[in-house]
Amino acid sequence: MTRRVWFYNPKCRLKAGVCSHKSLQQSQSIAERNAQSRQVIFRQIPENIDTDVIGDKIPNEIKRNDRLLLIIGAALFLVIVGLFVLVNSIPPLILALYLIASLLTFIIYAADKSAARRGAWRTPESTLHLLSLAGGWPGALIAQETLRHKSKKASFRFVFWLTVFLNCGVFVWLFTPSGAALLGALIDGAV
Repeated sequence: MTRRVWFYNPKCRLKAGVCSHKSLQQSQSIAERNAQSRQVIFRQIPENIDTDVIGDKIPNEIKRNDRLLLIIGAALFLVIVGLFVLVNSIPPLILALYLIASLLTFIIYAADKSAARRGAWRTPESTLHLLSLAGGWPGALIAQETLRHKSKKASFRFVFWLTVFLNCGVFVWLFTPSGAALLGALIDGAV
């Protein structure tokens, strides 16, 4: 006996899920209905492949779980920053910066999504990346996943994740002696 596995076109996020033989008829009707939009292909896999490793979720459930994990990750980062503020490891100004930048970035993503629908003037991608680099990446990530905006373009996503890693690197650097000294000097100079 063989099982059928979903394989996606790379444009549709490479994900795989195994359909049990009981739901095969339903899976085939889903595939027929969505074949043109998602370019779903069924391939046979041998019985000896461990289906638990591959998983038994249908693709929409996988996508929904991925989006939820990214949103939770962004919120968790903000909670971690808040915890560092509570234990006086970093000044509250850092948390305020992340929250304000995230809210502003979310609003700009929403405005850009609205402009895209209307065919109006769009926010440049460089502006969106700059906001992410400045600490608004949690809001950008939440906007990308909830609004489904700028979530498929591979070149944009690559630069976006680069800004996330750079921002997180600077955040970690703030805990080093040189980072803490620079942050203290900047806060003293601003106040």
